[in-house]
Amino acid sequence: MSAHHSKAADLGRILDTELIEALPGVLRAVLVSRDGLVVTTSNGVERNLADTMAAAASGLLALSRQGAAFADCSDSPLELTLIQYGDGYLVGMAAGEDTYLVVAAKRNADVETLSYAAQKTVDRIGRVMGVGARSAAGPQS
Repeated sequence: MSAHHSKAADLGRILDTELIEALPGVLRAVLVSRDGLVVTTSNGVERNLADTMAAAASGLLALSRQGAAFADCSDSPLELTLIQYGDGYLVGMAAGEDTYLVVAAKRNADVETLSYAAQKTVDRIGRVMGVGARSAAGPQS
């Protein structure tokens, strides 16, 4: 097993234990690169779904960063992007150097608890990846 594959597997296990198995209503999670590539996923996420979410997340998080000026937050790091649907949520946040975590949850999930757990997961991912957590969140275009 290559070192890259081993690290991706370690990151996937973190997503499973910290989010999927620990929180009611959390469906799946994906760790994506800024340029829209899948780094790893929680267990059971099909490759096509992961690739689609990675591309969407890349664009979504870029839009979120660009919206900072409208909120007078141009010099403030992006902390959280939340999309609410009728039956669930997507929560996205910076997870390290040019890496983002996206979590899907059902409507009955506790979003506050999920956000807190995602922040803790990001910290742990940063340690495994050897980069500072949330370092990608700063103002960028």
